[in-house]
Amino acid sequence: NPQEDLTWWDQTYGTQTNSRWPEYEEYRD
Repeated sequence: NPQEDLTWWDQTYGTQTNSRWPEYEEYRD
C-alpha cells in the first residue's frame, strides 16, 4: 500500500527525504 509506505518513509526519513532518495521507487513496491 503506497500510502502506508509513504507514512513509514515519513516517520523513518522525514517528509523531504523521499523526494531525494532514488531508492524510494524500489522500496515503494
